[in-house]
Amino acid sequence: MRTRLIALCAVLVVLPACQVTVGVTTSIGRNGAGSVTAAITLDRAAAADAGDLRTRTDGLARAGWKVTPARVTADGGRVIQAVRIFRGPADFQRAMDELSGPTGPFHDLSFRRGRSLLSTHTDLTGAVDLQGGLAAFGDPRLAQQLGPGLGLQPADLDQANRSFHFTLTAKVPGATRELHPALGRRTPVAVSGRSLNLDVLLPAVVAIVTGLALAFMLLTGIGASRNRSWWR
Repeated sequence: MRTRLIALCAVLVVLPACQVTVGVTTSIGRNGAGSVTAAITLDRAAAADAGDLRTRTDGLARAGWKVTPARVTADGGRVIQAVRIFRGPADFQRAMDELSGPTGPFHDLSFRRGRSLLSTHTDLTGAVDLQGGLAAFGDPRLAQQLGPGLGLQPADLDQANRSFHFTLTAKVPGATRELHPALGRRTPVAVSGRSLNLDVLLPAVVAIVTGLALAFMLLTGIGASRNRSWWR
């Protein structure tokens, strides 16, 4: 995806009138599995300059991402979405590496889980590192084609800041946080949440309720027996 899709943003946002919005959502489930969703929205001008979007997502499908065919927006732009399921912390990091490369802006993101008897605590930490500007979304091939800094001039950077919009939505059980990392900055990410261990609590609640019901029935039966004995 880094070469085929997100790196495309680095070129498009310096073109006149092009607007590009990148949204990445990481969703971690109660069991440590989850999904990473990347959605890129191109305005009409950017979509026209992007060419055939299908060829730019071939690498994603080969890497196990589910790519949704480009959807046309009301203003004539395009939305491209790709989803990758992960099975745990290590697979999550592989997914983020596939998204931006092993040294890309998401390489520092990771999560860990701690479980007690009644609850599980999930921590997503790291940073989105855009200190290198749009070059953070590039790759060696693109850098070779465009030159150092992706060939950007100072005026290009101003255009990029106006044209590029990025959102990271981080979801863990019990907490959600939305961040808007800016070009030229390193944005820390720290999201913590706690969820109840329903696999432990539900059987315990059922056992307690069942026990109380049996005790009530037993006491009721004893009381009824005493009442019958008294009347006799």
